[in-house]
Amino acid sequence: MTLGRLAPTYLLQFFFLLAQTSRGLWEIRRIHREWRQLRERPEFRAALVFEGLPVGEIVCDWLDAQTARWLPQNVRNTRRETYFLRGVRPRAVLLTHEQAVNRPILSAAKRLGIPTVALQLRPYHVWDHAYLLSRRDPEHSTCLPDRLCVFSQETKAFLVEQGAFDPSAIVVTGDPRGDALQEETAVGDRPAESAARMRRRWGVEGDRRVIGLACSPTDFPQALEWLASALRGRDDAFVLLRLLGEDEIRRELLAGHDLRWFHALSSGTLQDWRAGIDLLLTTDWVEAAEALVRRTPVAFVGIGDRPPLAGPDPGSLVARASDAAELSRILQGALARSGRVPADAAWRRFVTAYYGEPDGRASARVMELLEGLARRG
Repeated sequence: MTLGRLAPTYLLQFFFLLAQTSRGLWEIRRIHREWRQLRERPEFRAALVFEGLPVGEIVCDWLDAQTARWLPQNVRNTRRETYFLRGVRPRAVLLTHEQAVNRPILSAAKRLGIPTVALQLRPYHVWDHAYLLSRRDPEHSTCLPDRLCVFSQETKAFLVEQGAFDPSAIVVTGDPRGDALQEETAVGDRPAESAARMRRRWGVEGDRRVIGLACSPTDFPQALEWLASALRGRDDAFVLLRLLGEDEIRRELLAGHDLRWFHALSSGTLQDWRAGIDLLLTTDWVEAAEALVRRTPVAFVGIGDRPPLAGPDPGSLVARASDAAELSRILQGALARSGRVPADAAWRRFVTAYYGEPDGRASARVMELLEGLARRG
């Protein structure tokens, strides 16, 4: 009985996917053909000039890659999301605001007239405006949501000043992730059971202090060299290695460094690893802010040119090292004492500026906004 009912459904899905694949391939071939024809027009290539410098070859090479690689993928993803939304028929869509990931479903939702709300995922840095396209034409803006929920008034001011969003589309809700975190930071102690469980998985034994190193692959070799030099001969520290934007730490990056106790964390992990460390070393200001809001001590390693946070400077809340000797002095002091960043006035100003008022109602405000859009839609 069950198989008999499911067989027609499977056949319908198969024929639908076959038809959509054929249609998508036809559309892509048509676009490829039109692009090749446009590429060969002399007047088109002659118009590609920036401040007197011909950039035709650069632009054409970039468009070749886009139409050959990303266009087919985006077409397939958008078609799949459109089919999904038509079947589910939601009254509104809640998204994380990562444009590259969510562009297909955003485009599909706008095409179907479904309201969209996106969430800020992390504090912004001063380069973020480069990735937020200007909303000069709301009718044809398919890459931005109808509403963006941000953490704080400072965040909203930053986005509006950069021209990234219509002010009426930005709603200050606070950080929904922080609702559960407020009680922990107010009490001053993280959940001992979850932190101990994470440490056991990493291989931490005894009362060793856990130092998290989070940086980009470019900064990792030098930061690791400084850290290994500062910890040489010490047996009271455990290092948690985290590469930002990479799946794993390659063995050749660890070669030649005498780290007695360490664990390399995959970037795909879903656990809040920051809750299990005693000190964070990082070259990324966003990582520094994410640790500070949890009242975890932070040492910022000044390697290369890194965009600062889009807001007030954390000041003395963050220790800063510009060379290996300075980092060694910071670590000596940090390992000699235990404790978290005090929840004083400076810390509260920082949290309010970047994460909003810590009242525990951020999630409720997001849901109220969704319900209002759904009723109007």
